[in-house]
Amino acid sequence: IHRYKHTNHMSKKTITLTESQLREEVKETLTRVLQEKPLLTELALSRKTYKERIRGLSCRLLEKWCLVRYCSLIGQEQYKKHWSDELRGHMLSMSRLSMKGNDSIEARQKVFEEVWADEDYNNPQLLTMVIANKFINEGIDVNSESVTRSIMDCIKAKSDIIGVILLIDINKITQYVQSL
Repeated sequence: IHRYKHTNHMSKKTITLTESQLREEVKETLTRVLQEKPLLTELALSRKTYKERIRGLSCRLLEKWCLVRYCSLIGQEQYKKHWSDELRGHMLSMSRLSMKGNDSIEARQKVFEEVWADEDYNNPQLLTMVIANKFINEGIDVNSESVTRSIMDCIKAKSDIIGVILLIDINKITQYVQSL
């Protein structure tokens, strides 16, 4: 269309036909692209970048997980729904990430385990420090028995949390979060 812009002798019909053809071509291309598998390698991250993204999202993921579990333990359904929605969002964000090269479940699981070991998320005292600021901002006593139990439950659930994220299945993630 652009190449005809300065040509006065072109008829409106020709331009309309060209626009129509362009629209049809765009429609066909979009249909074809949407039906094909996405090219994950173009959207995939290097292992180093993938690991850094997982590291960055893990802190908030664990924070939200503990908040959901805490609300379950004390029966705060109103707040549980709010934190469940946020937890689900974090899990979905993490599940959508992929690595260039070997993007197998095993390779992604290894990255999760490396990050969580590096950050020492199996240490209850460290995990308490990770979640403390958010809990304090929400007016929750981080020394309460329910908070301690939610932290210990989180540590025990590490494999389940990672496993559900790696399934890349929105329904499984939703079911998992609802089960907390």
